[in-house]
Amino acid sequence: FEGAIDMHQFQQFLNSLVGDEENAKDFLRIKGVLNIMSQNNMFVLQCVHMLKNQSFTRPWKEGAVRENRIIFIGRGMQKRRQLLTEGVMACIAKPLRFNV
Repeated sequence: FEGAIDMHQFQQFLNSLVGDEENAKDFLRIKGVLNIMSQNNMFVLQCVHMLKNQSFTRPWKEGAVRENRIIFIGRGMQKRRQLLTEGVMACIAKPLRFNV
């Protein structure tokens, strides 16, 4: 899906999923490449239960579509599909009211 991600909102959403051990046990893996608002580099995310590895990597290619991709692997993910989809989509940054 396209659209810049609000990093603060995304981190809050991610913490709601894997921030405590009880919830995190069902998330075997989370992997993603995200377009973070106001950043020219790709944001790569890899989680295993509560352990998170997140960093900005290489720049997006000139003229390339900045498409976000994220996958949740674990127990009960099909039942949580709507919750996960809505949670990620809620992290898409809203347009600013003024130019920066």
